[in-house]
Amino acid sequence: MTPDLNHSIAIHRQKLREIWQSPEWKEANTIFHGFHPDNKCERCGRTGKIVPGHTSEDYQDMPSYVQKVRENRCEALCPTCNWKESKGKKPCPECVKQGKERIRYIGQDHITCFDCLPPEGKAAHEKRKVEFSKFMREMRDKDNANRRAAYQERKIMKKGVSIG
Repeated sequence: MTPDLNHSIAIHRQKLREIWQSPEWKEANTIFHGFHPDNKCERCGRTGKIVPGHTSEDYQDMPSYVQKVRENRCEALCPTCNWKESKGKKPCPECVKQGKERIRYIGQDHITCFDCLPPEGKAAHEKRKVEFSKFMREMRDKDNANRRAAYQERKIMKKGVSIG
């Protein structure tokens, strides 16, 4: 039996609403912001609005999560880094180090974004892209040929003429 994802998402969002509307959370959030008066994101270095970073496991147990926030045992993240992390992304360390205005986000398994790759890395990336496009074109051509053959066979069978 497969899980009902829509139901799971709805329940998760309901739990989050309950946490964020609770007086315990509001107090812990105020204490957390007291630890970060500079409002600086610990990931990308931007200043502005910050939120306590967390993992999805943190939401399973509200009291321990609120305690983590109260004790400042989570990262101070800007909303963008927090949202991107929930999508499995992280800021490119080279973009952050260079202090770029626009920070690119990359997968957890990547080292840098495309913009920060050295020229040989960009060339290798472009080569893989071209090879993948060629492979996909070949697969589409084979699929189209099979569909055309099946169509011709159905057309002939419809006329009552047998193949063979």
